[in-house]
Amino acid sequence: MFLQINTPNVVHEAIEGEVVIVNLEKGLYFSIDGVGAALWTRVAAGHSIDELRGWFGDTFAAADNAAADIETFLEQLRSNDLVTDSDSAPETDGTEPSAPPDSYAPPALEVYSDMEELLLLDPIHEVSDEAGWPNAPA
Repeated sequence: MFLQINTPNVVHEAIEGEVVIVNLEKGLYFSIDGVGAALWTRVAAGHSIDELRGWFGDTFAAADNAAADIETFLEQLRSNDLVTDSDSAPETDGTEPSAPPDSYAPPALEVYSDMEELLLLDPIHEVSDEAGWPNAPA
């Protein structure tokens, strides 16, 4: 079983240990750093869920509640429609897995909605003879 990034509705970029993810359909953006960023880059690189769990367990074996932490994080990714489950390996975008941080903190998905109206404007897809641009959809 694999997790597939919900493209084209979800775009992401890894920048200096942080991953910024945008859900264009919902108008939300997300930030992940540390352990979460290392996990996300492995999802983007096409690792299976079993590989994610194995890497996580090997890397953070001494951490309390590590097994529960990864499951909670993966469920957050699913519930925010950032990823979907897939039986086959997804196409990857060339993302290189990032190194794990030196210390463990449970992976956390920070959710931001302050730019929701702008992200939902989506001028690339909402251009038409009737609406034009930059008019928001009715």
